Amino acid sequence: MGRYNLLKEKWISVSVDNKGYSEDVSLIEVFENADKYLDLAGDTKTQDFAVMRVLLAVLHTVFSRFDANGDPYPEVKLDDRYRQIDPIEDEDERLDYNDQLFETWKNLWNKGSFPNIVTDYLEKWEDHFNLFDEKYPFYQVLYEDISGEEKLKSQVGRDRLISTPSKIAIKHINRRISESENKEFLFSPKSRENKDKLSYSELARWLIAFQAYADLSDKTIFRMDKYDTNNGWISELGGVYFKGKNLFESLMLNLVLDITKLNNGKENNIQRPCWEYSGLENINRSLRGINPDNLSELYTNWAKALYINTELEAEEGVLYLNAVHLRGLDEINYFLEPMTIWNTKNKKDNLYSPKKHEKNQALWRSSGILVTDKSEDDFKKYKKPGIMFWFENISEEVEINNLTINSISMKNKKDSSKIPVDEIYDCMNTRQFILTDLEKGNWTPRINDQVELTKKVIETDYKRFLGDLAFIRNNEGGGFVNKNIERMYFLIDGPFRDWLSSIKYDQDKEDKLIEWKKVLYKLVLGEAYRISENSSPRDYMGRVEERKGRKAGRLENLATAFNRFNSSIISDLDLGDKR
Repeated sequence: MGRYNLLKEKWISVSVDNKGYSEDVSLIEVFENADKYLDLAGDTKTQDFAVMRVLLAVLHTVFSRFDANGDPYPEVKLDDRYRQIDPIEDEDERLDYNDQLFETWKNLWNKGSFPNIVTDYLEKWEDHFNLFDEKYPFYQVLYEDISGEEKLKSQVGRDRLISTPSKIAIKHINRRISESENKEFLFSPKSRENKDKLSYSELARWLIAFQAYADLSDKTIFRMDKYDTNNGWISELGGVYFKGKNLFESLMLNLVLDITKLNNGKENNIQRPCWEYSGLENINRSLRGINPDNLSELYTNWAKALYINTELEAEEGVLYLNAVHLRGLDEINYFLEPMTIWNTKNKKDNLYSPKKHEKNQALWRSSGILVTDKSEDDFKKYKKPGIMFWFENISEEVEINNLTINSISMKNKKDSSKIPVDEIYDCMNTRQFILTDLEKGNWTPRINDQVELTKKVIETDYKRFLGDLAFIRNNEGGGFVNKNIERMYFLIDGPFRDWLSSIKYDQDKEDKLIEWKKVLYKLVLGEAYRISENSSPRDYMGRVEERKGRKAGRLENLATAFNRFNSSIISDLDLGDKR
């Protein structure tokens, strides 16, 4: 018998006002009142990202089958549980269907709330949304599916046996602790006796997050041909997503209903969220080794086959997860994934993989990648996220003065365990036109040029000055340069965000660009002066140049280094007498 049904129980944490208050709501409530909630407000930003993708999977499933009025599309044949039976084969019907998807998106946006068909669909699958269930536990499998006591037959007709599942403690999947059985987390937000205890609402959220951001510390796999194990698909992403003024807008802005322009021209496919299948069916779908061809299945992709032993909870008062690794996804050129930046390592292979965000690097430093496919001699080193292409399509239907782009990545240990150790989160407030004003000479390329110029001033001119000073002081290996580069980026972060958010479409572009150059010049020069003021007589006495690529035998001191630096930034910023 099912227990703790996620359609009815309150487990999704949402922000309800600007004062920081939050409350837990059910899955049905979150869709019925999405326009009344500001945002998700779970335990961590990475958890919120994983939960948001589950909510998007619901919306992708429903509105791939029904329009904004709750009527099924003529081309889509459904069974009694609102599941699409067959793909749309006829080319003309596919074109009509894609047009209807876009029309559905526009109608939903104009309504400002989700129709009852979302609730109707979820209630059709109510028995698959029990956190604990004898047949269909949510985001889990049955014990016999992974116990090794029965054979599993794959869709390709192969018999498999597995070894004993790994045992995972609740304190390990709670990413505010992430404690193993071998090493205690000293500064835990929970006392030792409570580390393995979670409320059911917390467990539901962390279960979703664990399937999205798992690790490889447990080793049990299915006995079959060797395969790459899965540490959670979104563990590998440089996640990028939009945030609106409320949760409804946030979900809609990230709801890419028509993927034909993103997925190498491939048509929309039948949505296959994990809850429309049994645990065993989801295992078999993973072990086929084929990436999902639809967003609902991708957004609900599992890292592991998990079973929660509820009998142990009754005996000992704690829960444990039994786990077996599933197959990882092939990340190369997997452009169906719309919420990540892509990069390739060289000009020869033209193979792209997700680009994770780096710690202490603000999102605006990647703004050029976000809005344009950055080219180098016709070689596109980066591909922008698919949601940016989608936003170009919907921009004429959306009127948002201030737009927020969020970024999220999980930082993992650099060892075979890949245990999550930190999350990297940032946001960038911008104007809608900055994302779509792409023609040469317009705002978008000009702003991108300013970002690149800023990086050049800091990472070339200022970095050379710091390197020269480190050489003069015979301190080249002490982290002096990197520490001060990070400090410089920290100092300009706020001013750049303020400048970017203050741009108005109809103001003079040259005057606005000069405004930022003057701010940048003042900040960078001020830091150089600060460092120079802390100099010693040795800095002025200098040191004879002996570095490779420099003019040997020349005396290098603080004065020569500073003058060269000042000349460089004046030249690069091209401010003339406007400094």
